[in-house]
Amino acid sequence: MFLGGPVKLGFNPVSRDKMYAFILEHLPDNPWFEPEEQLDHVAGLLAPFGGYVAQVRENLGADSLVNYRPLEWVLLQAPWHKGRVVLIGDAAHATTPHMASGAGMAVEDGLVLAEELAAAADIEGGLQAFTARRFERARMVVENSVRIGEIEMAGGNQMDANAMLGDTMHKLQQPY
Repeated sequence: MFLGGPVKLGFNPVSRDKMYAFILEHLPDNPWFEPEEQLDHVAGLLAPFGGYVAQVRENLGADSLVNYRPLEWVLLQAPWHKGRVVLIGDAAHATTPHMASGAGMAVEDGLVLAEELAAAADIEGGLQAFTARRFERARMVVENSVRIGEIEMAGGNQMDANAMLGDTMHKLQQPY
């Protein structure tokens, strides 16, 4: 479930009695909240919401785990390897959560890496082919996800963000 408003919320059940929730809050100066302040801060961010979100807020307690940190992204330039060590997934192209594509990109990396190594005459050639094949796709996801976040944080036109998201998702569905 995703909700918008003064902050962007997402909820994802992970078991019968646990869930992962995220809150995207625009804080230009990236202030630090002491760990003992974080739960109250989360409750305050959820305060404007009713319904399901109010139930989540009311159930926050000492066993609620808060991981407070700024959103960051990484897009390494080639090469993504040195010798026989190769970086894939977030180690090579970490993205913000605005497109919910990070895990999928990591899985694709593993599949493409296996294909390129199987097809190559040597490991170096396979690793070079892997990066060459993956770079532009990873770049598109990272840059577009960051841009969607910028639009949301600036209070920009959500239709622009939705169009970029739709276009990118369409491209990700295409074989490459």
